[in-house]
Amino acid sequence: MSEIVKDNLKDHLAPYKDEEIQKIREEKIQLVTVPEFQSVHRLLLEEQGKLEKTVAALSNAYDEIKYLNGSDSILEEIEQVLKEIKKN
Repeated sequence: MSEIVKDNLKDHLAPYKDEEIQKIREEKIQLVTVPEFQSVHRLLLEEQGKLEKTVAALSNAYDEIKYLNGSDSILEEIEQVLKEIKKN
């Protein structure tokens, strides 16, 4: 006796059109739940916060070295690192 399995995908993707749901099936697009997304997003925000603090500290160190007439080669290296970080 074969059991009929109900397709719940359409129930979970109510706002999507049938064509979009079909594309999701065909391309096997990975779907995530709201809690999964929120968890990853929270981690991303935490990492961005850490990065911003690091960039600010590096920027302050650059300013202090510049103020204290530090070595030009150190200043150039720090300046290059800051540019690369801000670019990304």
